[in-house]
Amino acid sequence: MVELYCVDALCKLIKEALEDIRLHKPPRQTEERPGSLYEEETPEYEDDPEDEIEIKVFNGWLPSKNFDNDADYPFVTVRPSNATVHNGATDLNIEIIVGTFARDELAYQDTMNVVHRLMMRIAQLENGILDRKYERMGDMKWELPFEQKEPYYMAIISTSWRIYTSQYESSNV
Repeated sequence: MVELYCVDALCKLIKEALEDIRLHKPPRQTEERPGSLYEEETPEYEDDPEDEIEIKVFNGWLPSKNFDNDADYPFVTVRPSNATVHNGATDLNIEIIVGTFARDELAYQDTMNVVHRLMMRIAQLENGILDRKYERMGDMKWELPFEQKEPYYMAIISTSWRIYTSQYESSNV
């Protein structure tokens, strides 16, 4: 499916754009307890709260959760949201979700700095063309939802791409 190739190319661009950024990661639980990181009494943790790691980029959704996984934050997911097919072209909408973690009063700024970096990098594509095949269409839009589960923050970038399907060989179905 050619739409997924566009998502793959966007993931690659995002990884390159963020390769020099390191952000705080949430601590990993040392033992399994009922409750949530959002509650007053949180479990003990084994990691240094000052540890910073690279931003993970996922194609689609975050991986399934289990107790042994390292924290997903900070992350970026890239996934198609919808498309319109015309004669010889597909207009594909892709959402880029940015998630960060921090425990200070300006924590959301990490999220917005990542959003800014990604939007500027996508805007700098020569002639708006990604991977010599996918044309960025219209405006990009970001949203920082009002409801946030501190100390976790998320933002959504909406982008649109035109894929000229006539450039791909059609297969017999």
